[in-house]
Amino acid sequence: MSPDIRIDSLIGRPVHDDAGEKVGKIGQVYLDNDSGAPTWVTVKTGLFGKQAFVPIGLLDPADDGVTVPFSAAVVKDSPDVDVAKDLGRVREEALYRYYGVNREQAEQRAAEHGHRYIRPGADDGDTLR
Repeated sequence: MSPDIRIDSLIGRPVHDDAGEKVGKIGQVYLDNDSGAPTWVTVKTGLFGKQAFVPIGLLDPADDGVTVPFSAAVVKDSPDVDVAKDLGRVREEALYRYYGVNREQAEQRAAEHGHRYIRPGADDGDTLR
């Protein structure tokens, strides 16, 4: 897969766990309030409409969807966060702790895999990392 990934192309893509089992589909992409960089996706797990937040830097995009580096149970058991509200720093930090990383580690992982997330209609000068 190309290292340049349009963030709008993530919506609806299947999400698989580290064993290849389907977890759900990507529901939304959340941008950082300060930088505008994509930082989170929600995964629709199919359980009563629940959407679980996952740091975008932990995704491993492929042509057939994305993979997360943990089990489906980890995603499905993640803390409940209202997707209609602003994530906020306190909730965001709690989610990072839950996944065992901090913001910098998630961003570094994305950079190590060579993934760049691009806004729809962006030119090369409007690339988000």
